Amino acid sequence: MLPAISGDNRRPRLLVMLTAVLLLAVMGVTAKPCRLDSSSQVWKHNKGSFKRQKGTTNWVEHDENGAPGSKFVQTQTEGSSIVIFDKEREVSILLREDLAGIRGKGEGQFQQLYQGSFVKSVDCT
Repeated sequence: MLPAISGDNRRPRLLVMLTAVLLLAVMGVTAKPCRLDSSSQVWKHNKGSFKRQKGTTNWVEHDENGAPGSKFVQTQTEGSSIVIFDKEREVSILLREDLAGIRGKGEGQFQQLYQGSFVKSVDCT
């Protein structure tokens, strides 16, 4: 044991810390493991993102601050490309590995909207 030094309060602090660690160990408190979440998808660009709601074909557009905006339904998947549709505005969004395109009602081709990509998400719940 360390000799006591007048005015030294390190030993009581150390004892409190060791007691807390021991209690946590005895109580079985453990951190939950995080894993890649393959059931959700996120497509990110410099002004926000499109996020698929877990376990559904519903997507929500989020601005750069994370606030939700327009709602979409996934209508088509081909390889790694996904088409989502906003019924309210009658626009389709094509999400590809490198860019997003937009197509309005009656338009034949998608026009480039954003540069971005799919990103991996992690589930720690």
